[in-house]
Amino acid sequence: MAHSFEGAQYLRQVTRTELAASTGAVAVVGEPNVFCRHDVRVSRSFATVPLMQAIVDQLTSLANDFDARVRATPADAWGNQSPCEDWTARDVVVHLAGNYNRLSGHHQPIGDEENIVESWVSAKARLEHMMTGDLSVEFDGPFGKMPMSMFLGRFMSTDTLVHTFDLARAVGGDEHLNQDAVAMAFSGLKPMGDGIRRPGAFGAATPCADDAPLQTQFLCHVGRPV
Repeated sequence: MAHSFEGAQYLRQVTRTELAASTGAVAVVGEPNVFCRHDVRVSRSFATVPLMQAIVDQLTSLANDFDARVRATPADAWGNQSPCEDWTARDVVVHLAGNYNRLSGHHQPIGDEENIVESWVSAKARLEHMMTGDLSVEFDGPFGKMPMSMFLGRFMSTDTLVHTFDLARAVGGDEHLNQDAVAMAFSGLKPMGDGIRRPGAFGAATPCADDAPLQTQFLCHVGRPV
């Protein structure tokens, strides 16, 4: 399943360094800040300019990777089943484009008759424009208020990464993911344990060999058939 504006329950305190690492940005050392379920207390100093730029760069790169899969999808493949239950390849793109649109303040749903490639390109452009603004502003996320930069780095980057695989698998495209992003996302998800396994987030893990490549381990962890 996707994880929309949903996600795992945070059942432990997370240090500032861990938070930075889980966004895929350069780790920021310093005194701990507390990030707890339904009680997010993260200093605005977390959203430093270098860290915010690293988050923007990462999400832009991941969105570009997804974009490449969208543009490479054959016209007759949009109805193919994806690894997400009840979602076609087109549904995967509608989901991610819809998330980008909502983050950018655009709430018009993507219609069934709309050209999905054009809809995706517009949503990606809106997100890129939004990320030129102040990302230190508070965002009312699924677990309380947090800096927009944290939401983009922690949630949307992982969402984009996983759905890049989903789209590629559905249409027979390039399934190789950004390995640095995989490592960062996996390190952020593993400590959450089964808290990520909930409707709107991730399903049960799929079987995986202990010596499997990192990407395979990551995808199995988030319930994808590999």
